[in-house]
Amino acid sequence: MEVQLVPLDLGDDCSDYIPTRLLEKLRTSERLKELLSNRHLRDYLLCLDNSRHPAKAIEKAMKEPLFVEFADECLRLISQEGARE
Repeated sequence: MEVQLVPLDLGDDCSDYIPTRLLEKLRTSERLKELLSNRHLRDYLLCLDNSRHPAKAIEKAMKEPLFVEFADECLRLISQEGARE
């Protein structure tokens, strides 16, 4: 499925922007697919996504080993690619 890229105006918030080419690493990671095969992690991520208090939800999530493993793998993939630039 081809996705059309739309120019994005980030204004002053560009420090939190992750380029699509780096996000692609997450989509193709076998390790992330393995982690996401865990129903509990998927449910947890849905709860985070729907939270009315995202900062508190992330703080709580960082105490859950399964979520930390997921987050660490995401950061590893993005940092690994970013270090090559």
